[in-house]
Amino acid sequence: MDKVTSLGTKRVAGQIGGRQKSWLEAVQTRIGLTASVLADMKSIKMLGLEKLILGIVQRKRIEETKFMRHWLWCDVWQNTLDSIPYSFAPSVTLIVYAVQATLNGKNSIDTVQAFTTLSIITLLTAPASRILGTIPLLASSISCFDRIQKFMVASPRLDLRAEFAKVDNNQNSSAVYSPESGKVTVCSKISEHLSIQLVDVSIRPSTSAALILKNLNFTIPAGSLSIFIGAIGSGKTTLLKAILGEIPCESGTINICSRRMAFCSQVPWLARGTIRNIICGPESEDSADEDWYTACLHACALDEDLRALPLGDRSIIEGDNTGLSGGQKQRVCLARAVYSRPHIVILDDVLSALDVTTQGHVVERLFGQTGLFRRLKSTVLLVSHACQSSICS
Repeated sequence: MDKVTSLGTKRVAGQIGGRQKSWLEAVQTRIGLTASVLADMKSIKMLGLEKLILGIVQRKRIEETKFMRHWLWCDVWQNTLDSIPYSFAPSVTLIVYAVQATLNGKNSIDTVQAFTTLSIITLLTAPASRILGTIPLLASSISCFDRIQKFMVASPRLDLRAEFAKVDNNQNSSAVYSPESGKVTVCSKISEHLSIQLVDVSIRPSTSAALILKNLNFTIPAGSLSIFIGAIGSGKTTLLKAILGEIPCESGTINICSRRMAFCSQVPWLARGTIRNIICGPESEDSADEDWYTACLHACALDEDLRALPLGDRSIIEGDNTGLSGGQKQRVCLARAVYSRPHIVILDDVLSALDVTTQGHVVERLFGQTGLFRRLKSTVLLVSHACQSSICS
């Protein structure tokens, strides 16, 4: 019996790790897809893709269930094999003894021998059952360690962007410093006040995706406002992430004047805390620049909104339970970016949730001739799905 259970446990242990790994990978894929769908639900509904996306998510769920079924069958066999020694060893032992005693003409087992035998069998089978159950669990744990090990030994994210060094005004060239190599590369001088430069840049959204942007060549002067307009899926957000250093370029180089950047995503991200702390930072109670903070609130048209709240800028924000509208959350993120006084500001469609009147106020107070970005001399990159009059004017 021990030999049979040992062989069965060995076979289960050889399969349970791989099946659990496949199941966990399927769960991770399905959760990632669901999170992406929920984040872009507005666009999906506007494009009428609900049934198509539902079918894709459902297929991923069915695929996950299949992998889970394979793993659960291993779990069933593991529990069955674990219980065999404890459940069948006493009865099988007594039956074998009784048969041998009858065949050999000996006396059958008495009460004292029976209870003694049962005690000895219990002392032996209980540890054996635990050992047999530990082997598949150990194999399952090893598969989890494999995933952790794969993550730990993965290549770190490298910021391959180069940073402009000092420009020699007496020569028709500019120097670009790369922190990874520690080298300075001399390139053609385009402007003394260059902020961003892309040279033959090709980008793919992920390592497994196709190239979505190819051979990009453009420069952005310092202190300018650049607007990127295009349809959904045309690569606007991918370009911004590459400039931020979040996506490596397939080829080409991205040169920037400073790594002091601020980024506002399409989906507002707000940490837990008061509105004031979110905008000024967690140490803002005593060290905040009150004049600049007030100017940022006014520029983002938040002063009136905060006065309408019972606690004003002391209102607590926690996760999605903010009590703020989508446009208000966008403007809080925008005020946080402005307050940090960045050299480069990257805005990914942050004005889409604002009404026309509020949008006009924000555009004039931030991007206008006397706007805060002009006062900061910040380089602004703004993404939009369509050219809106208040932005382009």
